[in-house]
Amino acid sequence: SNALQIGYRLIDTAEMYRNETEIGNAVHASGLPREDIFITTKIANPSQGFDSTLRSFEHSLQKLQTDYVDLYLV
Repeated sequence: SNALQIGYRLIDTAEMYRNETEIGNAVHASGLPREDIFITTKIANPSQGFDSTLRSFEHSLQKLQTDYVDLYLV
C-alpha cells in the first residue's frame, strides 16, 4: 500500500512468494485505476504443465483481484 501511495506502479510478485492476496488487497484499496499499475506474476515450478499452468493462472487472478496480469512468467 505504501509503495503505491508514493508512486510505485510496477509490482513484481509470484505464486511462490505467497503474497498475491496481499498485493491484490493493496491494489484494490489504492483506488488507482488498474490500467495504471503493471503487475507481473510468475508460476511456481511445481505448477508447470499445460493444465496446471492454466489453473495456477486463474488462481493468481483471483488472489490478485484482477481480470488480467500484464506479464505472466512461466
